[in-house]
Amino acid sequence: MSRRNKNKGRDRVVASIWILLILVMMGLILIGCDGDNDSADGDNPDGDNPDGDEPDGDEPDGDDPDGDDPDGDDPDGDDPDGDDPDGDDPDGDDPDGDNPDGDDPSDSISPEIQNVQVAIAGEFSSSFSLNESDVVRVLPVAAEAEFTVQASDNVTDREQLVVDVVDIEGGSAPNVVSRNYRNGLWRVTVELTSGSRVGVQVTDEAGNSGEHSYVLVLPELLEALVGDWEERLFQKNGSSHSTYQRNQRTFASDLSWSGSILNEAFVQAGIYAGDDSDLEISETTHQNGDTPDDTDSSTTEWKREAVYHVDGVYFSDRPYTRTAGTVGNVVGTWERSYAYYLPDGADLELAEDVTETLTLAGDDSFNFNHSGTRYTSGGEEAISETKSGSWFVDPNEDYSDNYGDFLVFTTDTVDGEALASTIEDCELHVIRNGRLLVRPSIRLGDPVDPAAR
Repeated sequence: MSRRNKNKGRDRVVASIWILLILVMMGLILIGCDGDNDSADGDNPDGDNPDGDEPDGDEPDGDDPDGDDPDGDDPDGDDPDGDDPDGDDPDGDDPDGDNPDGDDPSDSISPEIQNVQVAIAGEFSSSFSLNESDVVRVLPVAAEAEFTVQASDNVTDREQLVVDVVDIEGGSAPNVVSRNYRNGLWRVTVELTSGSRVGVQVTDEAGNSGEHSYVLVLPELLEALVGDWEERLFQKNGSSHSTYQRNQRTFASDLSWSGSILNEAFVQAGIYAGDDSDLEISETTHQNGDTPDDTDSSTTEWKREAVYHVDGVYFSDRPYTRTAGTVGNVVGTWERSYAYYLPDGADLELAEDVTETLTLAGDDSFNFNHSGTRYTSGGEEAISETKSGSWFVDPNEDYSDNYGDFLVFTTDTVDGEALASTIEDCELHVIRNGRLLVRPSIRLGDPVDPAAR
């Protein structure tokens, strides 16, 4: 081959290499730049920002075409202002993230209380619902009560609610004995005392509180006297018992009282005062009694001071307190004291200071002693009156009107002298709050809410 032919072949090879290099460069240019200058600064090497609105290349997948999600945490573009970075508030009504389901952006709704049941324990136990009206109960002594509460809230879970039993009049809250949540219900046990109005309050995690519509009313004991009462006198007829007299008395909220004997003309009235332990009853008028009528209400015929008992069923203005014997058993020694005042000119003067002792022995014998001091214009004189005999408890079988059994006393000796014939007395009795109530008065109707009088 001639030198000339060899040079021509070499030139063709070089030209081919240059052409290949030019084509490669053009291809790279076409890939890196489509005429929109979207990779002119080299910040989008993979070409996924075709309109050039993501110059810093931090939106690699191209799903933020308008550039309002530079950090890529709102890929679907439903948080344009960037206040819901985790995407749990798609409609933007919970910017601080405390209501992720968006059903109450401010959580200002109070919990709802659907059901409240109350069970009072102890001697004066009772169970009732607080769902239809206020309930009045009389508690001579403190007692535990369990409040079972069903409540719910629009945000806070049931078990995270705070359920309280509170004094709705702003007094001291009842002492909490226990509080637990089980099977969708809150159970709160508290200690209740007289003289309060307690209700249920439920608070959610946001601090919203809801109060139940109805409350438990526990009147003070003097307030619990208000209402109508009947003292029943019985006699024994063979194996049965019958009422031969009904003494009725009404206590009013203005601290006045009135009394009468059913189906008889005798009436009396007066005033009363006291506290949770002692009661003063004064008579100011009476008519058709054993003494001349006195209709002048400005005068007082007599006043009696004594410890008293009242609850939801019974009232006694002179109950006995045990001094010996077994609790819960009528056998033993019982004692009560009281004072009588009579008018002396314009004043009332102490006339008698009395203590009565009743001993019911296990051998069916009894002794009763009425002793004390009588005060007269001539001075003081001792009082000592006694009687004794036998006793037994006769069950009350009248189930429709059963307020206790009967103490039947057969008296054969008075002041140490044997009687020519025995005397039988049949007295209704109950033991309440450790006290023996002989011939108690029975409440007619239900206790009354002091606020409703």
